Amino acid sequence: MQRQEFEQRTRIYPTDSFYKVIEEFYMDFEGDKDAFCAAYKESRDGLEERIRDAANKKDLEKEAEAEKELKRWQEENSRLQDNISYLNHRLDVEEEWKPYTDTRNVTQKDYEELRDNSFTEKLSDEKAAEYINQYFGFEKNRIRILHEVPVYEINRHRALREIGKTEHLPLYASSDWNYIRFDCADMMYELDDGTLRLYVD
Repeated sequence: MQRQEFEQRTRIYPTDSFYKVIEEFYMDFEGDKDAFCAAYKESRDGLEERIRDAANKKDLEKEAEAEKELKRWQEENSRLQDNISYLNHRLDVEEEWKPYTDTRNVTQKDYEELRDNSFTEKLSDEKAAEYINQYFGFEKNRIRILHEVPVYEINRHRALREIGKTEHLPLYASSDWNYIRFDCADMMYELDDGTLRLYVD
């Protein structure tokens, strides 16, 4: 029986998967199309309920199989991720990555010495921008105070990679001991102990 024939006789429009179950029951039915469709609509001998139960069972089986397949993919993905992590570790060891400090910028050691001094003041962005404007002439409304600097590693081939960031807030202890990192007009600067220079990135 064609699906269209079933729909014309019953005015019921099942999904593709549900109709496949209807077809299976029709093949085992002792009677013609008209008799089957009438029996289905009237649910003689529980025909409609039995078909619905069988369709629900198939749906549950499909869901269970899909869950198994998803679990298999997740396990395979986990295995591949572990393998990638292992290979990346081997590559890191081979390339001899180690911490890198660009001495053209303020070093972390110098920054921490200023930060940890008991007389050092942590400046607000507003106060830091006012200081830059007053002593170096940058337009205040174009100054953006930066709070972080990138942290790098270098390998034996002299290649750099960024591995994170560390906090560098604007600090002031005196006119010749201070730190502010900011950008203005797409250029980055560091104020270090009263000296202003471009930040090397």
